[in-house]
Amino acid sequence: MPLIGTVADDLTGATTTGVLLARSKARTAVFFNVEAASNAEAVEELDAIIISSNSRSRLMRRTTRLRMLRSH
Repeated sequence: MPLIGTVADDLTGATTTGVLLARSKARTAVFFNVEAASNAEAVEELDAIIISSNSRSRLMRRTTRLRMLRSH
């Protein structure tokens, strides 16, 4: 069972974290979302799992919409 679990705000952050953990000899996997992690095989053999949430792009879209509403 993984001892380390991380949620990253985008895929770049997820893969960077995954590489750093793997360089430390942790058996690591990065997933695009929770569903992919839930459906993955042999997760119990990993030391760490990282999930990309894409929250940064969602926040940017929301901020853009708010700016557009305020400008009208």
